[in-house]
Amino acid sequence: MADLVAQHIVTASVYLDVDPVQAYKHAAFAASRAGRVPAVREIAGITAHRLGKYAEALRELRAAQRMSGDFDTTALIADCQRGLGRPEKVLEMLQDGEADKLGEVAKIEFLMVVAGAYADLGDMDKAVATHELPALREKVDGEWQVRLWVSYSDALTAAGRAEEGQKWLKLAAKADTEQITDAAERLGWEAPDRVLESDEVLEVIDSFDYEAEAEEKARLKEERRAAWAAANAEADHADDADEADEAADADDDNDDDLLAAADAITEGEVHEIGVDSEDEHDDFAELREAGIDPAEFEDDAK
Repeated sequence: MADLVAQHIVTASVYLDVDPVQAYKHAAFAASRAGRVPAVREIAGITAHRLGKYAEALRELRAAQRMSGDFDTTALIADCQRGLGRPEKVLEMLQDGEADKLGEVAKIEFLMVVAGAYADLGDMDKAVATHELPALREKVDGEWQVRLWVSYSDALTAAGRAEEGQKWLKLAAKADTEQITDAAERLGWEAPDRVLESDEVLEVIDSFDYEAEAEEKARLKEERRAAWAAANAEADHADDADEADEAADADDDNDDDLLAAADAITEGEVHEIGVDSEDEHDDFAELREAGIDPAEFEDDAK
C-alpha cells in the first residue's frame, strides 16, 4: 500500500503543472489511503488549490501543517482565504505573526498574498507598499524573485501606475528562464534562454528609474497632503460659517436691544418731567424733603 500511495504522490506532482485535473485525482486517491501522512495531505491541498477548490484545499493544507509543523504552505492557506472571499482573514494571519514562522522565500510568497488581500479590500497604497521588499532588487537563495516582480507589476498597474508596472513586468520576462510566470507571454516575448547573474544589475537596477520612483512617491505624498489640507479647509469653512451665524444672531439681539432702548427714550421724550413715572415722583419727594422746589428744575430744563 505504501508503494502505491507513493506512486500516486509522485504522479500527482508530475501532472501538477501539465494536467491539474489528473494531478488532483491522483492526490485524492493517495489521501483516501494515507490520510495520516502529512506529505499526502499537503499534495492533496496543493492540487485542490490549483483547481480552485479552496475550501477543500484549506482543510487539507491545515491538516498537513498540524501534523508536520511545516509552515511553508502558509501562502497557499492565505490564498485559499482570499479565494473564499475572506481577505480580512489573511490580514489576521499577518497580525498573528504567521510571517515570522517562515523562511525568506516562503515569507515573500505569503506577503504577496497579503498584498492581494489589501487590494481586495481596496487599499492599493498598502498593496503596493507590501511588495517593496529587499528581494525586489536582490537575489534570494541565488534566484531572482520573478513572481514578486510580476505581482508588484500588477499592483502598480492596479494603483494607476501602469508605466512603472510595465517596467517590472519586463524585468520579470527577461529573468524568468524557467517560465515560472507568464510575464513573457503577456508581453508577447519569447522566454529568455539564460539566467541573469547577480552582476547584471543592469536589468534590475540600471533600467529602474529611482529618480522617477522618488518623484512618483513625492507626488502621491503631495496629493495626500493636499487632500488632507482641503478636508481641513472645508471643516474650517464650516466652523467659520457657524461662527458667522452666531455673530449675526448676536447682532440681531443687539439691534433689538437698541431699538427697545430707542423706543424707551422716544417714549420718555413725550412726557414732562415728574409725570407718569413713579421713580421720578420719588425723586421729587426727596427734593421737597430737602426744601427744594422741583419747579426750579423744570424751569432750568426749559
